[in-house]
Amino acid sequence: MQRTVVIGVRGTQYHHASNQPNQGHLRVGTSLQLVRERNNPHDQHTVLIKVRGTGANLGHVGREHAPKYSALIDNGSIISAEVKQVYRRALIS
Repeated sequence: MQRTVVIGVRGTQYHHASNQPNQGHLRVGTSLQLVRERNNPHDQHTVLIKVRGTGANLGHVGREHAPKYSALIDNGSIISAEVKQVYRRALIS
């Protein structure tokens, strides 16, 4: 069963994600990769969001949603992600 959810990407300024749309790497439909960072010293549930084609880091799933998404990644429930909307101030996947 396929489901669509919309989540905000946090930390986009730190990862310079605002440059990605201008470089043509980030648009609606761009394939994303959700990567578990189990060894992250700040939070064991951290989920990094990357552009699948370039490997560029966009940011992270927000701390309030990270435990849920890390569990879904761990049990194989999330196999793909894509950009649904791109905003100048915030990126949404």
